[in-house]
Amino acid sequence: MLDTNLTDVSLCLFAAVFAVVVVFNKNPVVAAFSLLLMFIGFGGIYFRLGSVFLTTIQILVYAGAIAILFVFVLMLMNLEETKTFIPTKNFSLFAGIVAILAMFGILTIIIFNNTDYLATDKLPEVSMNTLFTKLFETYLVPFELSTLLLLGATVAVVFISKKRIPQ
Repeated sequence: MLDTNLTDVSLCLFAAVFAVVVVFNKNPVVAAFSLLLMFIGFGGIYFRLGSVFLTTIQILVYAGAIAILFVFVLMLMNLEETKTFIPTKNFSLFAGIVAILAMFGILTIIIFNNTDYLATDKLPEVSMNTLFTKLFETYLVPFELSTLLLLGATVAVVFISKKRIPQ
């Protein structure tokens, strides 16, 4: 049986919400920043699973390099002017209430929850040989599929950013 708690569910929801924002947002810069936050959420999930190495790689490589590269490319491209969202008073009030409730929830978890699981000295020791054996033998197909997905996304970005010549 899986041992899930509020932290695990929160990290999964965090990553899932920003993944949905990446897919459905029409502003590419907001989508790229959401991609950055999604990668950080995945780093938190890896940390909770006990893999400090994968957490570090996730944050450094994906969040630190790829997502920031996407943001820079999108900012350098000459994008069409998109409609900007002007928040209304009701939306600002709703967003403020959600933010306050989220901060209250996080503080409640920190104050009343046992945070011993965050100590890195209690994490299991995993050697690099074990990690790479699992990555390139046990999980080879998902690893290669994620590589193809990233390659497809890169080709799509190049195709979308190509300038069209009117006929």
